[in-house]
Amino acid sequence: MRESDWVEVDDPNDLAVAAYSFDPAQRASLLDRTFGGHWSLDLLDFSLPRNAYFPTAAMHAAMRHALPDVITGYGSAQRVLDEKAGFFLRCDPARVHLLNGASQAYPVLRQRFGGQRVAMPAPTFGEYARCFPGAATYADAPGMDTGQIERLAGQADLLIVVNPNNPSGGTVPTEFVYELAAGHPATTVLVDESFLPFSGLPSMIGLLEAAPLPNVAVLTSLGKLLGVPGLRLGYLYTASADLRGAFGELMPIWGVNSLGEFFLELAVKFRTELDRSIALTVTERGRFAELLAEHPLVAQVHPSQANFLLCRLAGDDREAAAWLRRELLASAKIEIKDVSGKYPDAVPRIRVAVRTQQDNDRLLKAMAPLAIAPEPGPKP
Repeated sequence: MRESDWVEVDDPNDLAVAAYSFDPAQRASLLDRTFGGHWSLDLLDFSLPRNAYFPTAAMHAAMRHALPDVITGYGSAQRVLDEKAGFFLRCDPARVHLLNGASQAYPVLRQRFGGQRVAMPAPTFGEYARCFPGAATYADAPGMDTGQIERLAGQADLLIVVNPNNPSGGTVPTEFVYELAAGHPATTVLVDESFLPFSGLPSMIGLLEAAPLPNVAVLTSLGKLLGVPGLRLGYLYTASADLRGAFGELMPIWGVNSLGEFFLELAVKFRTELDRSIALTVTERGRFAELLAEHPLVAQVHPSQANFLLCRLAGDDREAAAWLRRELLASAKIEIKDVSGKYPDAVPRIRVAVRTQQDNDRLLKAMAPLAIAPEPGPKP
């Protein structure tokens, strides 16, 4: 720390910024406490898998210009929001429900399917386990066995498929999921496609538009794709009148804020730039994975079809991932995701987002002097 470094403290947020700046050893615990709201901190965040090549500078300028008008009025009625979502997705708007992030769907799903037989991948995004703590699971080891998924489909009222899955980035073919749902009409199949655009796989929506299946719902967090998780955008797509009715009854009158609605309008006008951002992410994913795999701390980079990479660290000390996270925060103000606890084998693993080449190179440079992990400590 230099003598010239200082932070003016006038409120609790300033105090948190000062603690982050001047107490590097406590950065991890500070971030764990806040979970988000990190815009005041000097932080390069690889724990958040968002599209780092979108939105464009022109979109930022349009948002700045429109801000005074957008924030002083209400957003549109739900049916209008759904029409805008349908236009963006190029699908029947009567089958789409625009959401305040995919997380808005979980309470509805829990109420609709709570107490029923549910099957999901393990590990996967934590909200599914929170919604359905007693669910049966099929393993993503990493790598999913389609035979196991098919067996569970015949035993479940709700089958959850996260495609690509988080944190592995692994996929199953879209056509397989469609045929599975068609063959099990009594089972509701919920397909989470939040990271699908980075996989090259077709969306279920195209197949469902051509031949609807009332037992299928597609849930997506648009913030991952559009690079704006703070705007809270997502959608549920389904031909099921019953499920659409449940969402219609339980959603608030203004579920999506006006900034999110305006950004969705804007995204329609920047489809070419969005496609380019996906291609740039996919290309950088390959380069980044190769360079990470060469690092002495990294034993394996698992194949990923998402905009993040799952890395198994060298050795068998699960605390190595937590140690690496703390060291990167303390020395370089870089955040990564320790996902060791999601797997039962006690192997240290991290998940890192695929950001821009400049950002990814900064992480690699920060990792370079950390080639030797601490000696394994006593197991609890």
